[in-house]
Amino acid sequence: MIMKNILLIACIVFCGCATASANLCHEKEYWIEEINKTNSLERNKVKRCLDSDIESQRKTTLVITEVIKNGAAKLKTVSIDAAPTTDKDFNDFYINTILYAVGHNKTIENLTLFNAVADRAFKVAKVMLDNKTIKRLSLDKSDFTDQGALAIADALNVNKSLIWLSMEDSKFSMSSREAIRKAWSANKVEGREEKILF
Repeated sequence: MIMKNILLIACIVFCGCATASANLCHEKEYWIEEINKTNSLERNKVKRCLDSDIESQRKTTLVITEVIKNGAAKLKTVSIDAAPTTDKDFNDFYINTILYAVGHNKTIENLTLFNAVADRAFKVAKVMLDNKTIKRLSLDKSDFTDQGALAIADALNVNKSLIWLSMEDSKFSMSSREAIRKAWSANKVEGREEKILF
């Protein structure tokens, strides 16, 4: 009987803590405070808040999106995982929502997107067209198709803020790499690195 009561108390305490932690991830003020510590939104911090049910994951995503889009925090760096969970539908919702917010933010200077799948190239190209403050973009280990890579090249023809681009270990063809290099070189931007990292 004593052991049963101890287990019951431990369960109540644990469940209460888990609920409190999940609810904290739904608070706008929490994300503003966390971002303002380092001026960054780190993928590991976000991922910890996505270890819950789908409703909680969506709430967390919408709160983070609001903070990013409205410039409520002093955000300079965003580092996100393109697939933070095993649920493909949620991952699509998450990355589309976050990238939309990044596109409308006016303070972000550095964007890192880990393990982006093929169709994400079009979303990233849209961010490159909409956002005027991102200077450094890392798309390493992307699984972009040649069509997606060409969308990136088209955005590079217009983008005036990027000075550094990394696409190391990406899987598109050499002809697409050449199109990206050509757009990078043709569109002169002050302070732009000579080479893209492939």
